Amino acid sequence: MEERYFGSEMHEAGEIRRLPSVLDGVNVFVDVGASLGQYSYFAGKALTNATIYCIEADPGKAKHLEHLTEGWSTEQANTFVVVNKGCSDTNEELVFFLPKDRDTSGAFFPLDDSGSESATWDRISVPCVTLDELFADKRVDFIKVDVEGA
Repeated sequence: MEERYFGSEMHEAGEIRRLPSVLDGVNVFVDVGASLGQYSYFAGKALTNATIYCIEADPGKAKHLEHLTEGWSTEQANTFVVVNKGCSDTNEELVFFLPKDRDTSGAFFPLDDSGSESATWDRISVPCVTLDELFADKRVDFIKVDVEGA
């Protein structure tokens, strides 16, 4: 997945190239559905002294993202905060589906983007938080949301 997000043939390369042009004056960047933090990383390259929140429901991806952001913090003048929760309109635990047989994103409902009936999913329970609660005492300047159609 890292190659897809950070490699020479990266996914959403056009959007990433244009990202700095919309970040003027941003001090707090929120990446909802961060996955491995592609947008967080490139926002961090465009920002200085910003706080970048990476919100990811998938516990495995969030753990890997914590490792990645430790390195990014040393190379960028920004603070990265990983939040291992889902975003919802309620602060409760919800069922989350993780793909068993491929390296794609999880979702709050099983996706069949493979064209195959054999796609299987693990059901886990994830804590959720509303953005209003998470940022009740903060001014958020920019929110990117990529939550697999939810």
